[in-house]
Amino acid sequence: MGEAASLACAVLWASSTVAMRSQTSRIPVVALNAIRALYASVVYLLALALLGKLDGILRVPADALAGLLGSVLIGMAIGDSMHIRAMSLIGVSRSMPISSTYPIWTAIIAVIWLDEPVTVWIASGIALVVAGVFLVAFPRGAKATSTVDGRSTRLGIALAFGASACWALSTVIVKPAMSSVDPLVANGLRLPVALVVLIAMSFFAGGPVNPLGFGRKVALILLAAGILSGLSGAFWLIGVRDAGAAKAAALSSTAPIFAAPLAALTVGEKMTRETMLGTLLTVVGVWLVM
Repeated sequence: MGEAASLACAVLWASSTVAMRSQTSRIPVVALNAIRALYASVVYLLALALLGKLDGILRVPADALAGLLGSVLIGMAIGDSMHIRAMSLIGVSRSMPISSTYPIWTAIIAVIWLDEPVTVWIASGIALVVAGVFLVAFPRGAKATSTVDGRSTRLGIALAFGASACWALSTVIVKPAMSSVDPLVANGLRLPVALVVLIAMSFFAGGPVNPLGFGRKVALILLAAGILSGLSGAFWLIGVRDAGAAKAAALSSTAPIFAAPLAALTVGEKMTRETMLGTLLTVVGVWLVM
């Protein structure tokens, strides 16, 4: 169940990412993340009400609440916003493989801080990830978009790495909370809290944006992105609970395999051979480490 949930998370997260990519040129990053969280929160809370689990949000233990709120702030508010901005600068097919290296950070922390041994598999996996990220970040003879200059490319790569680090911390922080909270209830708490945080952040980034101010088509796309990301978050929490943080992170990090062809089909991103090979090396490297 945990492994299947983690793979479902990867597919849904990839689909949500590609849907948001189509709107990054017209809506500011924080506002875009807030609109997604708004739609996700409304639909998800309605679903919890229909399932009779809405009151469970009020019974979350205090110690679990701290972990859930910490994961929201680091993973959803900061990490997701960095990921969306990186995606707008260097494209889905380049940003997502870099962001999805977050299981590597967990392995490195375990080696340095917990004195875990460096096995041949870990060393080989890290080497593959480094090689894969290099191919994705610096493809020869191709650009993510025709208008991205060198500075924007470097910023996009840095933001993708920042998102990876935030997601790693979020995964570690939320794991203890999942032993005492229903994953569906936990996600029902995380989404509205993320919405409040993102609305507050939007005031410092130019003010909030009307979610219906871009036309019906855009509203429907963002509604779909919100629903997909809400479901993805629920499956992620189920994976963390049932499969463990490390395995859930490794399986959900396969999202770039699904995102790259979707981006090519729907938003016209071009995939080079280096990008495809780099994505494959990165995913295989993560699996070896885990």
